[in-house]
Amino acid sequence: MSKINLINNQISHEKLLNIALQSAKKAGVEVMKHYRTGDFTAELKDDESPVTSADIAANDVLMDQLKTLTPDIPIISEEVGAVPLSERKNWQRYWLLDPIDGTGEFIIGSGDFAVNVALVENGWPSIGVIHAPDHCLTYYGQKGLGAFKEDNIASYAIKVAQYE
Repeated sequence: MSKINLINNQISHEKLLNIALQSAKKAGVEVMKHYRTGDFTAELKDDESPVTSADIAANDVLMDQLKTLTPDIPIISEEVGAVPLSERKNWQRYWLLDPIDGTGEFIIGSGDFAVNVALVENGWPSIGVIHAPDHCLTYYGQKGLGAFKEDNIASYAIKVAQYE
């Protein structure tokens, strides 16, 4: 195992949650630059879903942050394209990204969109962040820690149903 892999395998889940939160918020700042000015282009992807230049800019921020801070954790992003099963089938953990969830809402100016970041381990999400930058609202959770809602004032624990 390389030195980098050994170091990153020792990163605590608390640190990984902080990395996910900070990455989502940094991408949110980038998204809002485009949203406030209306300076973005839009087109349709092969699956007929919309994508904007803001999606790509947010994706670039997320990819840069996560590759820099956790270089041994692979990344799957909606804006990068599919990773072949042969490559990802043995991944024990990976980042899963949607740089702008609700691109259609972003385009029409409703404000109802979010930057989503999750860490998936052994096929299940262990960390999740949903950051809605136009609403100054972030929901996040971590397996074993709980779920939280953060606004401009504070961070609050929220109760979520447990499913087996």
